[in-house]
Amino acid sequence: MALRLWDTASRDFKDFEPGPIVTMYVCGITPYDSTHLGHAATYLTYDLLIRRLEDLGHEVRMVRNVTDVDDSILPKARELGIPYLELAEAELKRFRRDMRQLGMRPAYAEPRATETIERIIELVEQLLDSGHAYLTAGTAYFDVSTAPNFGDLSHYPRDQMLRLARARGGNPDDP
Repeated sequence: MALRLWDTASRDFKDFEPGPIVTMYVCGITPYDSTHLGHAATYLTYDLLIRRLEDLGHEVRMVRNVTDVDDSILPKARELGIPYLELAEAELKRFRRDMRQLGMRPAYAEPRATETIERIIELVEQLLDSGHAYLTAGTAYFDVSTAPNFGDLSHYPRDQMLRLARARGGNPDDP
């Protein structure tokens, strides 16, 4: 039996007819503070989809990353006077407890950013070498002008993307 799921790229519903094993990636948390309703709403949506797929006889392998090193974790850890990995571990434990208390399925796997630092560095170096990224004050930035389809998925025109970036705390003019 096919499910009809919304396809953001085409802005239409599409039939989804998976095989016996369904793999799913869900963007995970940056564990620096308490779980909130936004987390619950997001993961509840995917939990419902997982349950429906299981009800239809599929095995679901949902992978949810953990960004356990990030610009938001480091200052919070300094403020609390604890190592950032200790903060991340404590908040991840609390997140898992909260999701369990809501009755949500656990992730099949939860890869952590700190497990792939070497690969991330290699990727950034490749982007720099290929001209798709640049350095400013020691920080690498992706050059969106080298990606002609950047923003297509959102269907927003460039000026609206820039307005949204500013409204959400970004500074598209820097650099």
